Amino acid sequence: MVRRPVVALLLPLVAACDPIVLDYDAEGEKLPAVDTGLRPGRAPQPRIADCLAAEGTEGEVVEEVLEIGFSAADEPCRWSEDGNLAPAEGRITARREDEARIGLPRDALLCDLSITASGWGPDDIDPAHGERVFDDHFLLTVAGVPVAASAGALIAPLRETEVGLPLYDWAALAGLATDPTASDPWCLGSGACAVPGADTPGPLVVALDPGDRRELVRRAEDRHALPVGLVVFGDDDKSDCTRAPLAVTLRIGLQPR
Repeated sequence: MVRRPVVALLLPLVAACDPIVLDYDAEGEKLPAVDTGLRPGRAPQPRIADCLAAEGTEGEVVEEVLEIGFSAADEPCRWSEDGNLAPAEGRITARREDEARIGLPRDALLCDLSITASGWGPDDIDPAHGERVFDDHFLLTVAGVPVAASAGALIAPLRETEVGLPLYDWAALAGLATDPTASDPWCLGSGACAVPGADTPGPLVVALDPGDRRELVRRAEDRHALPVGLVVFGDDDKSDCTRAPLAVTLRIGLQPR
């Protein structure tokens, strides 16, 4: 397992209106700092209108778009290292964890977010990965909470927050018996959910429920950061823990305090 964070700072300055793009290098070579803009003069969007009623805040709510790019990972699992187990067929024995950590401005309130992802479509199959866009299974997390998974079996063993959201924990998944070829997609909440299979590339879309969005926002505010994680699991194959590139788009609502 290799865990390589990338840190991006959201600074309360005026910026252009194009989406902010963070190219996350899986080899840990890029550590970009970006400027969200907190742009004046922009009309609040309907889905972040609740920010306007946030206690102790004043000023206009702005929406920012962040695009996080997780590059391809061609290195297989590192079994028997950093908490990984020895290879065993049909069990989750190793993982690769990558995380983009978005620093939040202390003079603004994060009050909403939404998430979509692209990059695991048919055009993204690389011969280096065979015919699979990830191998064997994956979790996408926001503030430590899984928001999408390739199999619901990955969620059942996880402990929950006080409001019932699952929390990613490698110790709870290590050694879990699972079918590496199973496709049982899972998304947080009851909204729209589209999760590609390893052998069936397609879009990754998660529509978060309002209550789940509020909890993710609260967890991010407590940390003054918004971490987005991508975890790929394997059992015993030489291609396990690899993945094709994945682009994740976050839309966040910010209001000056």
